[in-house]
Amino acid sequence: VPTVTVIMRKLYGVAAASHFGPEGHTVIWPTAEMGALPIESGVAVAFKRLLESLPEKEREEKRKELEKSFAERLDPFPIAHSFSAHDMILPTETRPYLCDWIETVWGLVQQHVASKKYENVNKFPIRA
Repeated sequence: VPTVTVIMRKLYGVAAASHFGPEGHTVIWPTAEMGALPIESGVAVAFKRLLESLPEKEREEKRKELEKSFAERLDPFPIAHSFSAHDMILPTETRPYLCDWIETVWGLVQQHVASKKYENVNKFPIRA
């Protein structure tokens, strides 16, 4: 059965991997954030020793500075490429995009999924 995933916001770790594969179709919004870890967690782990060595007031400032630095480098285009997203769409394009996608794959559904067991699958139109 064909599947489509729209990634709108945050997707990290193993959960991210489950949305990408040879059988699925994945599109992302420009606001999508994806990676191994969220920025906050990544900074906490990667800079733990540095942050712990600073006085508490400086620690918080340095943590915020590091998080801001990494957040400024978030760009949806390399993310879309590295995660092999099929397309990047604007939020306002989501409904028309999905309607077009359904019309495109509907023939495959009828051909590969529908059988005598599912004879009534052709009785339900996609659009009214």
